[in-house]
Amino acid sequence: MRTSDPDIQRLQQDLETAFPDQIWLKLLELFLPSGVANTAHMGAGLGMNRDKLSRSLNKLDVTGSGFPPIIRLLDHPLKRPAGSPGKPPHVYLLDSSGADLLNANGHPGTRACALKTDREINHALSMLSVHMAAREAGLEVVTDALVPFGGQRSIRPDHRISLPDGRFVLYEIEQDTKRALIPRMLESLANKQAFFKSEAGQAYIPEVRMLVNLPRGTKLNQTLNVWQECFRLLAEQQKTGLAFRLLAMPLGEFLKQTDWDSEASDRWQELNALADTEEPGNDGQGVGPINPYEQNRSAAIDNVLLKALLQEYNDHVVPHLPPADFGMFDVVYTIYSASNSDHSYSTVLPHESVYLLKRYLEMHPLLTERLRKILHQGKGHIRWNYITIVHRMQMIINYFLAYHGWQCGNSLKVKAVSEGWSGPGNFGVTVEKIELDFNDQHEFRGYVIHRALAWVLWALFEYAEELGLGRPEFW
Repeated sequence: MRTSDPDIQRLQQDLETAFPDQIWLKLLELFLPSGVANTAHMGAGLGMNRDKLSRSLNKLDVTGSGFPPIIRLLDHPLKRPAGSPGKPPHVYLLDSSGADLLNANGHPGTRACALKTDREINHALSMLSVHMAAREAGLEVVTDALVPFGGQRSIRPDHRISLPDGRFVLYEIEQDTKRALIPRMLESLANKQAFFKSEAGQAYIPEVRMLVNLPRGTKLNQTLNVWQECFRLLAEQQKTGLAFRLLAMPLGEFLKQTDWDSEASDRWQELNALADTEEPGNDGQGVGPINPYEQNRSAAIDNVLLKALLQEYNDHVVPHLPPADFGMFDVVYTIYSASNSDHSYSTVLPHESVYLLKRYLEMHPLLTERLRKILHQGKGHIRWNYITIVHRMQMIINYFLAYHGWQCGNSLKVKAVSEGWSGPGNFGVTVEKIELDFNDQHEFRGYVIHRALAWVLWALFEYAEELGLGRPEFW
């Protein structure tokens, strides 16, 4: 729908008939700052109790029937931050007819809300809460708008507040964060550093007041630690000191008792940065050492980021990784013992063991496909000798172990060998050490598991064709 469409005029006439006090327009104007509003915002902004608001929303829905939606109800409740009491209010998003109505009534450029994720919507709701609080305090507030500086550059703060003394101050809304986001956070802080050093930034109080949508507790502390880490990294990057302070407060505490003063109260927690990092005695003369890092990067920053990524990986990935599977040893023992006695290599064909190994590979198609690919990699292009053959066999051994969560190391040593091999043929597999903490649930005892594992790995080559792997050209 377009604002010039006669349908929008007809819809507006219907709304004015249904709402003689033009409350419909006041309701839609609540969506201007962020595109979303919940019933708590609507009740406060319109001065309505719950029942009256419910009737007004129903009337708006009925009046707009037959047209594209004016506003739409979010189809699921948003989770409140931990520690926030009460049932979450219903959330509405500005839709196409609502945007057209606002465009036709003095608010050009208004668009339907395009936010998708709960995180984005929660952020927008928080922005509206702060916007309304500033307006209630009689302050001029600009929400989510570009502030240009230095020619082509700009920042886009969540809120720019005009103070009575003629200066401005920036308020930002933040949610829980992760160390993996440090590069993006650092870029945002560096952009603000450039802004506060610019001519345009001199009209602003040199600080960013950050309102974090979390209650006090572990998650808030973790989030503030990440921001402080970023702020310190920014200080390390700068050679002339930082041009602003970074202050933080829980959003819920701020909304209960707002703080718009030009001098921030002690309720704000300052996230301290490192001191000036300019090196004394550096007069800028001479040629410095060659720096292999990209401009504006350092090994120290990369190290912090790598540690952050490691913590993120340990926190969110490692707990879901499967542990090394002791069941692999039961499998190879079952396969081996089906045809073999205490002697590793019998003169009788091990039909039963080969059958079980084939069926096991069939149960694991990803394992089979990868073994087949490694086994025949470079076929027709490699000149095989004992070195290349042993190397290729070791690749197969390593992958079979890795598939089950193991690798060769101090406690598990498995080798492809040529020299000293006493079994059939010229190449074999030896298990030199298995020093693992097996419990009583396993059937095997002593060195029989060494023989079982060695035989199964050797059988991948000796019986490759029968197993469906295809005979290797070096065997």
